[in-house]
Amino acid sequence: MKIGIMTCWQPDDNYGTQIQGFALQKYLEKIGNDVFLIQYHRFDDTLMIKRPFWKILKGLNPYLLLRFIKNKLDSKNQKKETFAHNRNAPEFRKKYLHLSQDYYTFDELNKQPPDADAYIVGSDQVWNIQYLQKNNLNAHFLNFGKNETRRISYAASFGFSEDKLNEKFAVAVKPLLSCFDGISVREKSGLEILKKIGIKNAVQVCDPTFLLTPDEYLEFFRDEKVALPEKEYVFVYELSADSSLNIKKIKTWAYKHGLDVVYVTGHGKCTSEKRIFPSVPQWVKLIANSKYVITNSFHGTVFSLFFHKPVAVFSLKGCAKTTNSRLDTLNMIVGRNLTIHKPCDFEKILLSNFDWDFFEMQKKELRESGINFLSNALGGN
Repeated sequence: MKIGIMTCWQPDDNYGTQIQGFALQKYLEKIGNDVFLIQYHRFDDTLMIKRPFWKILKGLNPYLLLRFIKNKLDSKNQKKETFAHNRNAPEFRKKYLHLSQDYYTFDELNKQPPDADAYIVGSDQVWNIQYLQKNNLNAHFLNFGKNETRRISYAASFGFSEDKLNEKFAVAVKPLLSCFDGISVREKSGLEILKKIGIKNAVQVCDPTFLLTPDEYLEFFRDEKVALPEKEYVFVYELSADSSLNIKKIKTWAYKHGLDVVYVTGHGKCTSEKRIFPSVPQWVKLIANSKYVITNSFHGTVFSLFFHKPVAVFSLKGCAKTTNSRLDTLNMIVGRNLTIHKPCDFEKILLSNFDWDFFEMQKKELRESGINFLSNALGGN
């Protein structure tokens, strides 16, 4: 079966974004499919809506004006940060993935859709409302291609909770979802959102990274070289989203315990602290060889658990706090809370006992749910 995957694959400095797309494609290939990533450039395909009233209000209201200016500057700095450091993400995609042609607008995608027996949208925050302007919405809810092409969502994430559901959004996506042959989401909160929209036949499945084993990741990346510290080290992976993660305090704690610190940032995180900029395979290997992991990233947590590394997770704050629901599943399958509620809690979590046998049992059940869903949604393939 020929399958096109519609997923998040930009920006180039988000390791979780890259690795989840890799995992889904490699698993589908492993079970005998011809798979490719649909290179839809969602960040380039945004409809600019002019709102004269809000522009006037921002000009008159100092708070709104300052917030507008700050957001613009932050966005500009994040873009600079992303482009300043080469993590070889384009090279990673070319080497490890099969890619479609580039689609810079939904109009291009709609007029010349990639030929496939099935389209799968997922995983990651493909249905996050803040990214889904009209063009993006049509693309990520698979409103293109032949009618007979199967449409499936795999572990799709909204990135917000049920109480944040916009009625206009619900009205727009319900008829699109009614054309799907199988609907699955990554979080329990996603099921609640779909029920509120009026979709009741969805199921919860594991993130696609669970579909491959830790040994398979290491085998795929066997020839990739990475420089490891001579001493045992704490691996710290921090996204730009606001959290209480304080790298200076982590370094103080680590050095006190005779540990090195490997600090990696992503998704436009700006800092003057010393850090490194590994490729995706190097990122995986750095986690696999660490003693502890501290992060505010979902996929950073996932890979720590895969390699049985004690991990402590800083929850996100501000606008991003609605995405914290994605940690609920991870807390459940590890049988304990990984989330740091006070800045000093990371030490208690890292030095406590992790029941890896329990985790492996839960992971196996979760993985089987994903495999069974894909088999049924693809027509018993």
